Amino acid sequence: MKNFLCLFVALAIILGSCSHDDSNEPDNGNNVTLPKKIQYTNPDYPDRNFTSAIKYVGNRIVSFTTEKTRTDYTYQGNLIVKITTYDIRYNKNDKLVEDSYSYTGGKLSSWTSAENFTSEYPFGEYRSKSVYTYNADDTITKEKYQINTTTGEETKSNYFDVFTYKNGNLITLVSTDTNSLPYSVNTSIYEYDTKKQSI
Repeated sequence: MKNFLCLFVALAIILGSCSHDDSNEPDNGNNVTLPKKIQYTNPDYPDRNFTSAIKYVGNRIVSFTTEKTRTDYTYQGNLIVKITTYDIRYNKNDKLVEDSYSYTGGKLSSWTSAENFTSEYPFGEYRSKSVYTYNADDTITKEKYQINTTTGEETKSNYFDVFTYKNGNLITLVSTDTNSLPYSVNTSIYEYDTKKQSI
């Protein structure tokens, strides 16, 4: 659940940051309500309960901390270029996961992930990269690669995703597995409530 929350926060910020300009000036956060604490409680599994603290500069999240981990966010202009998660138990500060993001024209073009950092693997034992292509029909194709830690060689995955957005919302996700013939294709359709809530 903790990893899910961190991932949700990260993806929401990445997608949101792509829609803003490239100004280097942080928004001052006026008239914006930002959560500073998230508390998760599971009555059936109390050992899974946790509280997280969120820190901001202006309206930009800079860290997301739980009892066990801290996630730091690095920006270039208004775009997140790196998200790093550390193990902070027992006063440690050991890097667990590092995600790096590249942009072209303000749009996310690649996402590189590395994990399991050790003295033997200072850049991470497990590394992967996702590449995003913006197609003429307004769809986005995501292709994934595994990276050989020793040689840096990239091996393309047999899987790829195609996203379709409308008015900023994801409406279809088509996942294709080219590992066998015929290809295995899974389509997810998303619907949204257009009703406005009264205040």
